[in-house]
Amino acid sequence: MSGNMPTLRDAQTGAVLISPSLREVVNQSQVTSHSVLSPKRDGFDVSITLSNDSDLPRSMGVITVPGIRFPRQVTWRDFRADAKLQTADHANGLWAGFGHLYPVDCYSPVFVVSNGTYTIGASLLYPVLEYKHNVQVQLVSADGIELHGGKNWKIDFTLVGNMPPRTSRVYTLCVRATSRPEEWVRTLTPYRDYFASLYGGVRYTRNPNPICGLSPTDPACLDTSPLGFCGPTNYRPDTAGWGPFIGYINSLRDRGHTRMMMWAPSGLFRNNRDQNFPFQFMTHMRDVPMLNSTLPLLRALPGPNLAMGYWWGRAAHVMTSWDTPHSEVLNPDNPQHVARAMAELDMALDLGATMIGLDALGYAAPWDAYRWVQTLQAHAPGVTFCTEWARSGPDFMHTLAPTWVNASDMQTPKVLADLLVPGHETWCGVPLSGLRDRLGRQPTLTERVAEVERVAALGLVPVIFDEIQVKPNTMRGAESWLWTIPADLREGAAAPEPPIAPASAPVGASGGGGGGGRGGGGGGGWGGGGGAGGKLSFGSVSGAGGGSSVTTFRGGSAALARHAAGIFTPEEIRLAIERAKQKVSAPPPPDVSDSDPIEIED
Repeated sequence: MSGNMPTLRDAQTGAVLISPSLREVVNQSQVTSHSVLSPKRDGFDVSITLSNDSDLPRSMGVITVPGIRFPRQVTWRDFRADAKLQTADHANGLWAGFGHLYPVDCYSPVFVVSNGTYTIGASLLYPVLEYKHNVQVQLVSADGIELHGGKNWKIDFTLVGNMPPRTSRVYTLCVRATSRPEEWVRTLTPYRDYFASLYGGVRYTRNPNPICGLSPTDPACLDTSPLGFCGPTNYRPDTAGWGPFIGYINSLRDRGHTRMMMWAPSGLFRNNRDQNFPFQFMTHMRDVPMLNSTLPLLRALPGPNLAMGYWWGRAAHVMTSWDTPHSEVLNPDNPQHVARAMAELDMALDLGATMIGLDALGYAAPWDAYRWVQTLQAHAPGVTFCTEWARSGPDFMHTLAPTWVNASDMQTPKVLADLLVPGHETWCGVPLSGLRDRLGRQPTLTERVAEVERVAALGLVPVIFDEIQVKPNTMRGAESWLWTIPADLREGAAAPEPPIAPASAPVGASGGGGGGGRGGGGGGGWGGGGGAGGKLSFGSVSGAGGGSSVTTFRGGSAALARHAAGIFTPEEIRLAIERAKQKVSAPPPPDVSDSDPIEIED
């Protein structure tokens, strides 16, 4: 690399994967940067120090993987909820889609793109809880000066926000390549290792059993019921007490449910419906005579064979009165906010709740949400909290608590969670209405059961909003990491490094400057595309006086290629899990040092 632009080439075939496009790795920045490139066996790392030596906040700019020499059509993976495959076609023009913000609506600051033969994975390593800023991850094919060397792609990591005066920060851009697209997760092992060093693994015990979703309220009932409770007056909890609804709960217990979660037990806002679900998910029951007088019936529900939970509406929006348009984003350092929140939590604990859903937690700053969940867990150590975000919680939150996804978003297992947080618990809402909307008709009983089984087979814990009979053997969340992650990469196994072949076709570097636009990116399914046979070597050379490093891989057919769209039947998944359990990983080869780093001043 020279001029802050890297090159990556298949040292055996000479195929160029990355070459200079006149877009530098660090660009559009108002602060000073110092970059050090370290060649690796299957790619390279760039350590970037950004320094704001001024007395004013300055823009940090963009960290880019420039000049990716893939054809006009590529596949990429959408990591917002699952890992489904998407296709991008720049059609020989500017291609710019939506950028995904980490940690707001993207699980990890990583990106994977493939041309079907080679797959490149890029990840940005930075301590988000310390630096407290978002990163926008985007795949772009630019025009203008970046057409140097021909049409190409780039991956942008835009550092959102300004750097405070007189501060420095360090970021590491890790780029890895493989000729086995079905094992694309290997390109993200640098991020996996960094993530583990910062956050560790899961801090809770996974419960794979399905959850029954209870909804005594519905916005459609607000026109005739002031709190949105549904049914005739001799059934509604606000007019008849909790007795009749508990009779319904007991009928669901008879269908095999052992975990239940109730939404909006205190009712809904009628005048300010855009503020539902209410923050006062518990305490408002004391202001409704029939709800309050029959609270002992709710308190008697939990027992050895039934765990009860309640969904805390707008858990990051503190409200001081009922049916109000006003709220404040929760601040864990505000004593008044904490006191109001603990009053809600304590009442749920008094009712015997052992599960609490944290609705819309993503409205809080992610670093505040992380501290807040830890505070809640310290206050209620026997409770399982589940966090809800735009698509799913960010990776570091998943180590603390289960997270929520929706069945409509899930075509594949949550592969990044399988890689980073094996043993994770991920709740997946399976509403009957969602299946009906997807089919365009009322689903049959067989289809309703199959949808729950599909979700469970993906490694997700189904939250069932239906009255179907529970099937314990097929409706428990599968241990998906046993078959989505290669055996040698699973928890407790060191990733074997292939031996380094003699250097050939070394990669140089060239200088430049440059502009160019930014566009959007995403990600896509966990089954990869087909890979060519033979061997693949990558050479990475610093320039004059630099060392070299070449990685040799064995190519091969993609075992899951025909499922690249991410659609598996439960039976196929079961067989894949059985095969994964029988695999034995090979011992790692002897360690070989990487090349010397190359420093670049900007």
